[in-house]
Amino acid sequence: MLIKISLALIGIFFLHSILPAIYYKYFYRKDYGKKDLTFSFDDGPNPDFSPRLKELLDQNQIQAYFFQVGEKVKAYPNIVKDLAARGHKLGIHCYQHSHPIFWGPYKTYKDIRKARAVLEDLGLETKLYRPPHGWVNLTMVFFMKVWQLDLVLWNFLPGDWKEDQTWQETYQKLIKAKSQGGLVCLHDSNHKIKSNSKAPENTLRALAEFFSK
Repeated sequence: MLIKISLALIGIFFLHSILPAIYYKYFYRKDYGKKDLTFSFDDGPNPDFSPRLKELLDQNQIQAYFFQVGEKVKAYPNIVKDLAARGHKLGIHCYQHSHPIFWGPYKTYKDIRKARAVLEDLGLETKLYRPPHGWVNLTMVFFMKVWQLDLVLWNFLPGDWKEDQTWQETYQKLIKAKSQGGLVCLHDSNHKIKSNSKAPENTLRALAEFFSK
């Protein structure tokens, strides 16, 4: 009996958290524009890096996607409102960053609902959603339909969040991505609300070099 219950729970976990993620990571394809490179940024806002990134993008007349972490939006609302005022597209990332492989249905619902509510409290509405790590579970699929959210993943993931990745490495990956076109996923913060990560500094340097060419 215990074995049957265990197998049933494993099966439910696989159907809810593993199978949808495999589909959306490896089989789901969406045309994000193959002629040009479009930029998106996860895990912000960050008081040290997001304003500098915004200025860099504005100087180069680039509009980007920003997938926001709800608890950070609450902490730094003016940064988010300024991004929207400058014409950048805001999206929901999560309320508090963790890996969705361990999110059950209620945790998933609560996280998306709270993240949406924080933006709505600022008078900002979005229909764009990118879950942490691009990991999609079955409950996300359901509530994306209920709330009419568009799933936005990426074509390129340069790994700029890595502390040991140099700005030159990120820059070279951007050059490679540019030759193919599509949507690139970068980061203007790490997962924590009070971040000591300096990885976004390398991202800013790589982007500055990229835009100068």
